[in-house]
Amino acid sequence: MEYKMQAMNQFKTQQLNCYGHDKTRQIESQWVASGGHLGSLMQRAGARCWDYCHQTWPDVQTLTVLCGPGANGGDGYALAVAARQAGKVVYIIEVVPLNTAQTDARAMAQLARQHNAQWITDGDDPRLKSVDVVIDAMLGIGCQRSLDLPYSHWVTWCNALAVPVLSIDLPSG
Repeated sequence: MEYKMQAMNQFKTQQLNCYGHDKTRQIESQWVASGGHLGSLMQRAGARCWDYCHQTWPDVQTLTVLCGPGANGGDGYALAVAARQAGKVVYIIEVVPLNTAQTDARAMAQLARQHNAQWITDGDDPRLKSVDVVIDAMLGIGCQRSLDLPYSHWVTWCNALAVPVLSIDLPSG
């Protein structure tokens, strides 16, 4: 099932194609079956999400990306790379230790490190006071459980912010 979603702010309206869980799984499976690499799909998803972020909030200079251990986290690391390539300041918060992440997500994290994204471990870090947008790349369509620690902590942190939060795939909480 394909959905149309309108993203609106005071400046523009943009049409996006949005897909449900099953359709998204089908697209990913077809990509891999046709010889595509999951890492390249993450790079495409991250670049497109960065494009959307930049178009929606054109004045964004500083982002925080909350990354989980799966493909959604890999998309977040890829978005961080695209934002760094655009000259933006990017702070990354690993919600769980990177050594527990999927191989492709770890590769995207390495790429983000090579592009000088800055890792932060504490939501009270003073650098986070200058953030314009937060990217939620913690949990994606693969999440089939209730929200527990550390995810619930970071969802509460996001909900308390006075800045926009852009979720990749779907909101984590």
